[in-house]
Amino acid sequence: MKCFGKVNDRDRLFYYKYLFATPRPVLGVGNIASTAKQLHEEMYTQLAKGDLAPVEKVLCDGIAKSLQSRVSSRPRNQIMEWTCHSHVKRPRIVSLRQSPLPVFMGKSEKGKRVAIVQAVVRLHTVQSLMRRSKDGKKGWIQDKPKERIEYLVLQRMMRNSIQGPWKVWGTTEETRPETLLQLA
Repeated sequence: MKCFGKVNDRDRLFYYKYLFATPRPVLGVGNIASTAKQLHEEMYTQLAKGDLAPVEKVLCDGIAKSLQSRVSSRPRNQIMEWTCHSHVKRPRIVSLRQSPLPVFMGKSEKGKRVAIVQAVVRLHTVQSLMRRSKDGKKGWIQDKPKERIEYLVLQRMMRNSIQGPWKVWGTTEETRPETLLQLA
């Protein structure tokens, strides 16, 4: 028996696209995976360099603070270089959700709404990290390229029917059945 009160993700996206606001927002689902790939590479390249200023505009507050604390906790005389060698599989959208938010300070006018869209993108890459000291005495120490599966969470805000850019909200891990059984 189907519950009539239950709304699934596809229904929410339909509502967001066609009924939520005017003019109709463009979802741009085809560009989300490539945007995630680009933001992932920019974020980790700058994290390895220890300079997050170039990517501050594409990071949400939580992950920006987390990455900044990782940079500040690393040894001062160490230089790093991150490399993404290849993508084993194409980036894939795992989840795409939207949620209307209460109107931020101001009057609620018809068509002037606030919403948030979040996408979780699976990135299967081969990557490595090279390290050396600033004085250059030890030379480069290169880690072996490792195959990694990461889940990057992107977020986009819509205010007054205008969508903002995609930003990196954070990362997450895949939920496994064993984990769910432990929680029960």
